[in-house]
Amino acid sequence: MVNKTRFTKKDLDRSEKAFLRELSAIFPDLSFHRGPSASPDAQATARLGYRGRDLGVLSVSAAPGKTLSPAIAEALPALAHSLIEKLAWRRALTLDWESGLHNKDYFLAALQKRIAPPPAGPLSLRLEEKEDESLVLALVELRRGFTAHSRLLARALGALPGLVRLARLSPNRLGLLVSHSLAATRASLAAILQAQAGSEPGNLAAMALASYPEDLRREASQAFNPAPGLSLLEKAETALFFANGQNGASLIAFGDLLSRHGRVTQVLPQERILVNLGRVMGAQAGARFTIKGEDGRHKGEAVIFETAPGYSLAHLVGGAPDRRVAPGDRLELAGQDLDAGPRARQAREREPEALAELLAALRAALAADKPFLFALARLDDLEKVLSLAGEREADSKIALFEESLERRFQRPPRHRAPWDLGTLALLWTAPEPGLEEELAQFLKSAEGPGQVSMALVWGPSPVLTFEKIALRAQNALLEASMTGHEVAVSFGPQTLNIVGDRLFGAGDIAGAIAEYREGLLLDPGHQNLLNSLGVCHGRLGDQKAALAAFEDVIRQNPDDLMANFNKGCSYLWNGQLEEAEKALQKAASLAPDRPEVLHQLGKTALELGHVPTALEALGRAAAGKNRRGEVFSLLGQAKLLAGDRNGAKSAFKQAVKIHPDDAQSLSALGALYREEGKDDSMALSLFRRSVELDPSNSLYRQRLGRLLYDMGQFQDAERHLKSALDYASFNGSSAEGLDALAAELEKSPEYLEEEG
Repeated sequence: MVNKTRFTKKDLDRSEKAFLRELSAIFPDLSFHRGPSASPDAQATARLGYRGRDLGVLSVSAAPGKTLSPAIAEALPALAHSLIEKLAWRRALTLDWESGLHNKDYFLAALQKRIAPPPAGPLSLRLEEKEDESLVLALVELRRGFTAHSRLLARALGALPGLVRLARLSPNRLGLLVSHSLAATRASLAAILQAQAGSEPGNLAAMALASYPEDLRREASQAFNPAPGLSLLEKAETALFFANGQNGASLIAFGDLLSRHGRVTQVLPQERILVNLGRVMGAQAGARFTIKGEDGRHKGEAVIFETAPGYSLAHLVGGAPDRRVAPGDRLELAGQDLDAGPRARQAREREPEALAELLAALRAALAADKPFLFALARLDDLEKVLSLAGEREADSKIALFEESLERRFQRPPRHRAPWDLGTLALLWTAPEPGLEEELAQFLKSAEGPGQVSMALVWGPSPVLTFEKIALRAQNALLEASMTGHEVAVSFGPQTLNIVGDRLFGAGDIAGAIAEYREGLLLDPGHQNLLNSLGVCHGRLGDQKAALAAFEDVIRQNPDDLMANFNKGCSYLWNGQLEEAEKALQKAASLAPDRPEVLHQLGKTALELGHVPTALEALGRAAAGKNRRGEVFSLLGQAKLLAGDRNGAKSAFKQAVKIHPDDAQSLSALGALYREEGKDDSMALSLFRRSVELDPSNSLYRQRLGRLLYDMGQFQDAERHLKSALDYASFNGSSAEGLDALAAELEKSPEYLEEEG
């Protein structure tokens, strides 16, 4: 459950402008002032407090010569309290529970707000470092967990020039956004890394960098790639994977990967190799590498001709017979053959005139606003055919499709041309009615070619330009590959929904929004698109736009499950818990057994203190098939609030059984054992394990420290209680415990021996 007790006067000081702005929006004719005491011209005052903490005085006054309404003066204390609650929730939802750093969701929202679609520009292979100002995303990971030492590291990182955001992304990982040049940020982090390695050699950190726009520019240069690039976070995580593989402290930038970390993973027939450089690392067709063995001797060159997310296929070029390429050989980036991609090579070597004629006819049809059908016919499982049989087999199979198309249709496409390996471009400039159904039947029929699917793009269309037609055909091929084999798929709103979902999954939320909006131009009421658009706005923190999208769906279909569920989650993100609970209850009534709905409803009700609702929802979620450890952890908390100690104990036990590393449930279970007073050794074991899993959690440290104190292990107790204070304890109990410890330690023989 989110900790609400840590909101203090300092937090209100930081949020004062937002606090007063909230009040001024409600009462535009009044002036408000907050301070340690009432202002001289105050006409009404209210004492501000939160969970027993005094936060000062709120003063309100009307315009000169006017008096304050008694109703406003009477309502002022309740209004002040509700706004304090709102600010406390806003802070709780943006900060990590224990560390006080920004949390992962808030960090990602800040990242997405700063990233626009990557700018078009000349292709860069990162052979040289650029000094341009950029946004740098850095990941810092300690290899032995988020220990006390990481607080010192976080302080050093917090002083970086140009720091925008510092967040805790996981127990042992920090994330940074820095508005500075990549080279300068890299130098600063290298200095911190060197100091960190020297101060605690056994707890070395790995660091990774990715920069915007440079690391997203490469995708923009690929004309037929539907995604402008994977998210900056994914690129940094890719670099971190390699940094973690190094011995000792290490720092690797995403731009290093292509030029310094390529390896041959497999040698294939027909002078081809498989390499570990995929699209995620920025590889693309035409990238040229020199190959070197472990001894550094030159073995030849390789040129990539086919890329996948995590690997690429490359042709071997040259090389000596006595120096055979082998798995593990190193790749060094040598340059880029811009015309060496498969499409460019085929267009040059096979029927270049046919391709030029097809594109000219397509441009003319668009300019004249005449009907047309542009299609791409592609072999199913093309990558498998290429890896097993090679390019010639792919070409022969697509040639058989072309021949069977000519035989079957009285009016075959007027223009045909090779488009890519295993892919044929087709253009009907005056398509007949029913052609889509006929093509679908042809692909499935006995006289059809077999193992071929088609993407159909019909024109004219309000969302198509000449530059976009090929891209949208590729999108439809993606939909076809998800539908099955030997299918014909027409580009439309559902295609754009699928493309947007892929971009969203890759972290490119801005790109996903653009796809969803284009789909809504084709079908303004498309419920999947509206739902997806709302989710994106919610992820970016624009809850107003998210709610508007969900409401559009609900107006069309009040019983749409996902719209009601997403609406509830959006309210939850905005801190409007009562509204969130209402929307989630509606979703739960539509799907009484959906575990994710019941989970969120129970969690929200628990935050509101609506224990009966939380117990019912979490109990149903726990009884389902897809049971999650977090559900039982929340159920244990709800049962504790309901006074059911035995039920809470059973729930926490189940949570730990499902997820043995659930530190919160381990600590809560230990507290219950200690409360029973029967088995302090079990409680001690559970407390120690929870602290091992999350060393920075103040509550877990306090529980362990107090038990050690009661057991007479004063020095261990002192260490953990001091750590609890270092990690911003919930209350003064740790300090009080330390005062008691000081008195005990002064009498302790162990203490006196150490002092001597």
